[in-house]
Amino acid sequence: MKLIIKSVGIKISPSNREYIEEKIGGLERFLKKVNSDLVVARIEVGKVMKGQRRGDIFKIDVNLDINGKLIRASKKGESLMAAADLAKDELSRSIKHYKEKQATKYIRGARSWKKFWRINPLARFRASKSGRIIKRK
Repeated sequence: MKLIIKSVGIKISPSNREYIEEKIGGLERFLKKVNSDLVVARIEVGKVMKGQRRGDIFKIDVNLDINGKLIRASKKGESLMAAADLAKDELSRSIKHYKEKQATKYIRGARSWKKFWRINPLARFRASKSGRIIKRK
């Protein structure tokens, strides 16, 4: 996974940079079957407002590009590390959802193919909203 970190309006200390790389780079374990050269994470770190001193001061925007599919997370936190933790959690949920969706599409396609060629009589099409079974010739 390639990480590109950009700071806007603030300077990032080396310890914060390491922490962000560790957290966002740890998402690579969810992407074992994807070529790691094709995964790019663009991270933008900054402050919400220049003069703000209390509350959610820091923000982090992460754009994760996986084979042309863009997964995005934008979080605010009291510290840069807290915002990175929140962004990592949101990205992990989004990656899991994306992987489940791809698996479901594959299974549905295989089921349709089996039914069309009458390979497996147990493969079925779902009933339409009107209650009739959709048949294909």
